[in-house]
Formats: sequence, C-alpha cells, structure tokens
Amino acid sequence: MNQSKNSRKKWLWLGGGLLAVLLLAAVILWPRAAGLQAQDENGDAETAVAFTGDLSASATAAGQVVAQQSAALALNRAGRVAAVHVAAGDAVQAGDVLLQLETAALERAVLSAQQGVAIQEASLATLLAPPSAADVAAAEAGLASAEAGLARLMAGPTAAEIASAEAGVRAAQADLNAAYARLNSATPDASAADQQTDVWTVRKVGLGLLMSIKGD
Repeated sequence: MNQSKNSRKKWLWLGGGLLAVLLLAAVILWPRAAGLQAQDENGDAETAVAFTGDLSASATAAGQVVAQQSAALALNRAGRVAAVHVAAGDAVQAGDVLLQLETAALERAVLSAQQGVAIQEASLATLLAPPSAADVAAAEAGLASAEAGLARLMAGPTAAEIASAEAGVRAAQADLNAAYARLNSATPDASAADQQTDVWTVRKVGLGLLMSIKGD
C-alpha cells in the first residue's frame, strides 16, 4: 500500500516537472516564433551577424544654409564694377565697402569743375581788386582824348577846313564836267547801251567824289 502511494507521488512529480519544462519552452520560443511569422508576412527577412564591440550610428541629410539676416542692395548709379571687396559668407559691418565702380570719368568731371571754380574765383578777385596806376593813367588818357574830340565837334569847322572842303568840291565838279564832255565827244556809232553805261559810270564817279568831299 505504501509502495503504491510512493509510485503515485513519483509520477506526479515527473508530470509536474515535464509540464514546467514545456511551459518554460513555450515562454522562450513563443516570441521568436511570432517574430519569424511577422517577417514572413512582410515578405523580406534580414539576417544579422552578432558581434561584440562598440556600437556607432550615422545619418546623412541634405539641406540649405540660410542667413538669419539678408538685404537686397542696389547702387545709386550705373557703371562698370572695378573691384569686389567681399565674398559669399563674409561678415560685414555697417559702412564696409562691398564693391567699387570705375571712377575715371567722374574724377575728370570733378577736376573740370574745380578748374571752372578756380577761373571764376580769379575773375572775382580781379573785379574786386583796386585799379592799378597804369589802369588809372590809361583811363584818364582816354577821357582826355574823348573830351578833346567833343570840344572840336562843338566848336565847329575852322575857316581853313571850310576853304579846303570848298576847293575839293570845285575840283570834283571840274572832273565831273570833263567826264560829261568826253561822253559827248564819243563816236556817233556807239550803241545806246554803251552810252547809258558810260553815263551811269560818270554819275557814279561824280557822286562818289562829292560824298568823299562832304565826308572830309
């Protein structure tokens, strides 16, 4: 009877141990089986080789660097760029020269304007300066000559000047009479046009002589 009880206990212990081993195996193998099933459902399975060492991770990404502050700059005049003093990425401060235009034409214009100012300043200085002794003497001489001419004009011609003018008039009249005489003694076969031309020439000469005498 005791032997039967001992045999029963032995089988109970064996059954309990076997059940515990089965449960432990199920707990260990179930996650792996579930992972293999998920890989089969996804289609692709990856195999990795386990190793001992330090782990490292890296990532690659593409992007664009954008400045925190930006400004659009423009020149106040058109021209050809002579020099660029900065490059992309340089830090600049207010007042820094970024680029420079060619200034040869502007420099020539400034020089011409400076010369014009100098000429005008010299003219102004000459105008404001007091007259020299030579200028005063020349002005006085001119005034004296003008006064003498005015006095002669106001006094009228002298007797000698009148006699000389009358003699000139008489001489001119004599020349005119001689010219008419030569015209009248011309050949009778001369054409009327030639005679009219000679008359006009004589009259023109006589008029010129009279005007010359009156002018004297």
